[in-house]
Amino acid sequence: GAWTKEMVGLIKSIDPKHPVTSGLHSANLHMDNGLRIDKVYAQTDVPVMHSYPMYTPWARENLDPDFVPFTCALTAALGGKPVLMEEFGGCTALPGEKTYTMKWTETNGREREQFMASEEDFAEFLRLTIPKLQDSGATGAMLWCYADYIPELWNKPPCQNAIHERFFGLVRPDGSLKPHAKVIQEFAKTNPQVKPIPDYAKIVVNPDEFYKEPLGHLVDLYQKYLADLGETK
Repeated sequence: GAWTKEMVGLIKSIDPKHPVTSGLHSANLHMDNGLRIDKVYAQTDVPVMHSYPMYTPWARENLDPDFVPFTCALTAALGGKPVLMEEFGGCTALPGEKTYTMKWTETNGREREQFMASEEDFAEFLRLTIPKLQDSGATGAMLWCYADYIPELWNKPPCQNAIHERFFGLVRPDGSLKPHAKVIQEFAKTNPQVKPIPDYAKIVVNPDEFYKEPLGHLVDLYQKYLADLGETK
């Protein structure tokens, strides 16, 4: 918190007009690594979260449509302010390929694997997730990321080891839109507005207690979130 306060103060001394944030991600929910959500976002203007169910063992599935909204709601509860989902998304299989798990060995010998959603499955994940994010009180959402890497860059750092990073885009290397980009276009056409945080997403949590055993709290709080969400439908 002290470091964040110092950095925010420095930024605002140079530019007092623009809001300041710090891009915390799910590791800051899973452990107390010195960047606690309640401490950091007490100092910034905008709380944010980066969230990926396919990287998270306690998500219900790789494309769990309630996971991203839950992490947004929990961050809001810990930080005391509505949250921008600053980064979420996933990598897709090549056009026409089905969902699968990619496995490879990095040049240093490290074994890696990554869930790769078919373009159609990932579009459905977003079709379900984005309205749930809006309904949960998120102030907005940004998807990682703009475009896939062109094949000419596949064997250059960092893509030669982080092979999945080649395929995170809304746009294919040839400039065509993936199906999930069209899902975002359709959602944008509805002129969505920010909603107040609903009762089911007002998670009751004590930050000091939470950070004593984050993982246990996360699983329990997610189950309660899903139960409360189910009661509202």
